[in-house]
Amino acid sequence: MSYLYLPLFVLVYIVYRFYVWNAPLGRIPTVGGFSPFNRFAKLKEYAADPIAFLQKAREEYGEAFTMDLLIWKWVFFVGPKGTMALANLKEEEASFFKYVPLVFGRHIEKTVETPNNWFNGAAKSIRTGLLGPGRHSVLTESVSSICSTHFSRWASSPDGVDFFSSTSDLAHAHGFTVMFGRTFATAHMEELLQIMADFEEGPLDWRIRFVPYSLWGLFEGGRRVNGAVTRLQDMIRGELRGIYAEREKHEERPDFLYYLTTVHEQKYSESFAGLILITLFAFWANLVPTMCWTVLHAYSKKGTLERWREELEAAERVGEEDKMGGKPFMDACMRETGRLYSLLTVLRLTSTRKYVQVLNTSVPPGTTIVCSPLASGHDENVFEKPEEWRPERFLEEAEEEAGGVKKEDFKYQRWIKNCEFYQFGIGQHACPGEKLARFMMVDRFFAGLARDYDIEFVGLEEGDGVDGVGAWADWVGRNYGTPFQRGEEVKIKLKKKTV
Repeated sequence: MSYLYLPLFVLVYIVYRFYVWNAPLGRIPTVGGFSPFNRFAKLKEYAADPIAFLQKAREEYGEAFTMDLLIWKWVFFVGPKGTMALANLKEEEASFFKYVPLVFGRHIEKTVETPNNWFNGAAKSIRTGLLGPGRHSVLTESVSSICSTHFSRWASSPDGVDFFSSTSDLAHAHGFTVMFGRTFATAHMEELLQIMADFEEGPLDWRIRFVPYSLWGLFEGGRRVNGAVTRLQDMIRGELRGIYAEREKHEERPDFLYYLTTVHEQKYSESFAGLILITLFAFWANLVPTMCWTVLHAYSKKGTLERWREELEAAERVGEEDKMGGKPFMDACMRETGRLYSLLTVLRLTSTRKYVQVLNTSVPPGTTIVCSPLASGHDENVFEKPEEWRPERFLEEAEEEAGGVKKEDFKYQRWIKNCEFYQFGIGQHACPGEKLARFMMVDRFFAGLARDYDIEFVGLEEGDGVDGVGAWADWVGRNYGTPFQRGEEVKIKLKKKTV
């Protein structure tokens, strides 16, 4: 007899899910309209090509629209005005940290919900903990050593190595060293790599999105995420016991874990693992795609690698080869890649804590609101010939013959000011690790490859990808919009330059 109620239950759920839930958003148009079937169809379009979808939706619905993602509803504010509005929201109005547990589960929820608002303060300490006084020289040495070791390993493989995966391992090695110190990172490298793989890939199991955190253990993805946090907590507990027992032995340590013990009370140490995992994930997701796609574009665009080498030689002549910055063209290449691939399809993903006004729209508490610089980055009304990889557009001293950008028309500051482009966030929401990421990419990864090696890529397909780079990005196959490569990975082959 109870089976007779099943159709009624399904009908009530559909009505609630699609037409009642977040009803105050009614003034914001929903992509796909009234029909749930149309909404599913639009979701498939988004998954197939998020750039084209966002541009089309902006034309059809305006700069604000609701997107039904089956288990969530997101309100998109697409365009510079919406991006500016979201960038200016305060944490007490719309919280990024409240959203993080929805992706990574109960262990991270415990970290974010630590009493006395500890997590917000700890997140702010990342900036000083990573780039505080005296840390630059230590980072210079460690990053140089890590890049050199990995490049030598790549060069030793006659058939080449998978480019994205190998760069991911290199970036993780750097992240682990910054977080835990070289001794700990080296001793536990394999286990740390597996922990991060589980933490990154586990949330992709769609089944855990339909059950409470307490039931995540029933599914492989949930077990991987929970297990990653638990294993790292155990490892950190052991390291902390040694630090707290013999503090004087560790006083010169430059790593972030030790720094946390000096500025936060011991009672919060159980939350250190969650904070570090979130930081490592953000570091990895923002860094690796930019590193890979920049090198691929530099390789495919004639004369770019040669120009990198000329810039490096100029820096060496004035003794600034190890200086953070001072390589404007390489920096412009990184920024142009960020514009085209935008690191993530959405940015400033937040959950409202109370009613907020965005673009004259009142958004109720508990709403997930997002912006997408990816759409502006490919908008021909904002960027001339947006589908071309043209780093010259980010050079203040750009010459007309170099890339068709005259100095008097230089728009970089305007793009930043109007929120039509930003790679590491802006204002109070700026990425605390921007300087570290740029140093890792420009001053070590790009510079080391260009200066010390002849580069060859295997598996590129002529004409494929953005501006014919030879490969297509996959924004939806991994980690919620991180643009890794679609299909079989290209391989990189290195040959050490002879003096």
